[in-house]
Amino acid sequence: MWSELGKFLRFFWITARWQLVLAVLLSVLLSLVEGVSLAMVFPLIAVLGDTTHPAASFGPRTQLLLHGLTLAHVPRSLWLATILTVVLVSVGLLSQLNRMLVVLTGGIVLRVRRALADDLYQAILHADWAFLTTRRSSDLTACLTSELDRTGALSSYLIQVVASALVGLLMVGVALYLSPPLTLLVLAGFAALVPWQRRVRRAIYHAGEAVSEKMSEVFDSSVERLQNLKTVKAYGAQDAELKLFTGRFHQATQEMVANQWRSNASQRHFQWMSTALLSAVILLGLGPLHLGPGSMLIFLFALMRATPRFETLQARLNDALSELPAFNTITLMLEQCARHSERIEGNAPAPTLDRQLALRSVSFSYAPEAPTVLDRVSLSLAAGRITAIAGDSGAGKSTLADLVMGLLVPTEGTIESDGVPITRANARAWRQRIGYVSQDTLLFHDTIRRNLLWARAGATEADLTAAIEAARAQFIYTLANGLDTVAGDRGTMLSHGQRQRIALARAFLLKPSLLILDEATNSLDLENEESILSTVRQLGTDVSTLLISHRPSAVRFADTVIVLEKGRVKLNGTWDEVRGIVETPALAYFTDAPSVSDASVSGEDVVMPGASGVGVGSTA
Repeated sequence: MWSELGKFLRFFWITARWQLVLAVLLSVLLSLVEGVSLAMVFPLIAVLGDTTHPAASFGPRTQLLLHGLTLAHVPRSLWLATILTVVLVSVGLLSQLNRMLVVLTGGIVLRVRRALADDLYQAILHADWAFLTTRRSSDLTACLTSELDRTGALSSYLIQVVASALVGLLMVGVALYLSPPLTLLVLAGFAALVPWQRRVRRAIYHAGEAVSEKMSEVFDSSVERLQNLKTVKAYGAQDAELKLFTGRFHQATQEMVANQWRSNASQRHFQWMSTALLSAVILLGLGPLHLGPGSMLIFLFALMRATPRFETLQARLNDALSELPAFNTITLMLEQCARHSERIEGNAPAPTLDRQLALRSVSFSYAPEAPTVLDRVSLSLAAGRITAIAGDSGAGKSTLADLVMGLLVPTEGTIESDGVPITRANARAWRQRIGYVSQDTLLFHDTIRRNLLWARAGATEADLTAAIEAARAQFIYTLANGLDTVAGDRGTMLSHGQRQRIALARAFLLKPSLLILDEATNSLDLENEESILSTVRQLGTDVSTLLISHRPSAVRFADTVIVLEKGRVKLNGTWDEVRGIVETPALAYFTDAPSVSDASVSGEDVVMPGASGVGVGSTA
């Protein structure tokens, strides 16, 4: 617990060093100003109580302060006004300094949150794709939202702890100056609470861990379910989902409430001890220790000013320990992303694709203990041609595409473009030459224009028009606001087929060297599919295309068809060579497959059995 707190304090110091120094200086200045206002209490009472001999019963300290007024040639008649002026100025300065400290504290909290958010988002973006596929999106979202909010609260609480400690220590110093025995008695009483407070704080910390765990479950029940809300409603599962969400949220709330009870119990014990010690101080101070009424009054005043500060200190420390697990969750995610970083080892230029892209004995599995997904696959994709990858679901088609893009690294073997291996050093530059369209289209809640320009910010209107025409997406111009129509969250204002055509237009806009279409036309009618793939064929030798599909109507456009079966290359040839071969049920869908023109006339959408997906693969 304390080591984790130390880790956060180190991060805190590195992130906002000068702001923290300024906050501490402001807190010290606040303490000094409050000390001045406290020091004025003696002479104020003295002047109000006895104008002839105002310091007679208040000891040498008050005499010294009033003697200073005499040395300053302040008339006795103006002593009261002078002292009140100092008090008023002190109070006004305290108010202004408090305001400055609040603003500065808010800035520090935002700075810490921004630094953590930047580091975390960068780590996620640069994490290895194989690692990210094992993480729930709700876990990542929770780290970037609720856990960041809790870490910001942790920062605020710790600043309040420091400020309260400084002011409290000043008041303790005043009390020690007035009566060391009584002050030590009070400190000893509070020290007796330390062992009990330690147990309470450990329980609060562990409860904070439970809150993080329960909030992660809440995000799982909301983020992932909301992303699939249409399916939830289609299955009539609203009541079940509501029960799951409310149940998990109730558990998280119960943990929070239980933690508040623990913290409040700690404060109640502290307040009870404070009252008991104040009673003992009065009895001892006016009895055996013979502390004068004036000194006793100022001692009690200092102690009563210090006690709330220490109450605040221990309350905010409890709150900080409750939120500390959120920082631990974020740092754990950062460490995991760092361990599974893509680790770009250089900034090498992207390989060219003028001759061929070759996979040489490529094998892949997602983990050492996981099944082999691709097993010694060797194949080549000719530059400027269309190569289709077909096969049943689980054959390894999409995994092969991820390997070609450099998102995954082969367990064995190499992938080369024009003889240059695709490595960690050039993978990022290589991906900048790739246009990728999947069946799960990515559209942002923004205008169609900005969704397109996301791929190529500097594209002109002529470029947009050409890309839209190539993708047969002219429907855009019939929408209410044309290119400035908002697509909706993940493109929900558009049909699946419309979203796919916009995604295709975005890929065309990029003018890639390699175009990867991963089931990218499976939501299109045959006429639009034929038109788009004809356009792809007309792109010429400047663009090489990797077409992944389970539809014969798409595969027939390929110059080369490669059939994967259980992670191995089963067939490799032209469409005419492959379509007539029947060796296994997995390949039967190529037999007597109707041509696109036949299907178009009949209005049928011919689909092969099976669907694309992350699968297994190898080479014969």
